[in-house]
Amino acid sequence: KGARAASLLHPRHVVLGRIHLLVARAARNVLATALDADVAEQLVRASIALRSCQALYLSETHWDLIEPKESLATGIDMLLSCDRKRLFAAFPIEYGCFSAASLAGAALRK
Repeated sequence: KGARAASLLHPRHVVLGRIHLLVARAARNVLATALDADVAEQLVRASIALRSCQALYLSETHWDLIEPKESLATGIDMLLSCDRKRLFAAFPIEYGCFSAASLAGAALRK
């Protein structure tokens, strides 16, 4: 459904930001009960997309930025613990090795 909405709206439309937020929240709820690499990857993707949307209309100190930062850090940590190769392959530029991924996770939690 997100892809259909994205085809109709600008890729960073505020409505898509809301969809990404709900996807990230659902993924975090699933990961709270069971470790699942598919869900963790979706959490990382949704959090990255949400942060991109928010960057267009929120200042860097806005409190709404906390949740997607924590969600992204959680997704990175989950993939580092259960399927590193998947993290490195899915996000080669941002998190292509252990040190880059772990540093990014730590930076997000500052």
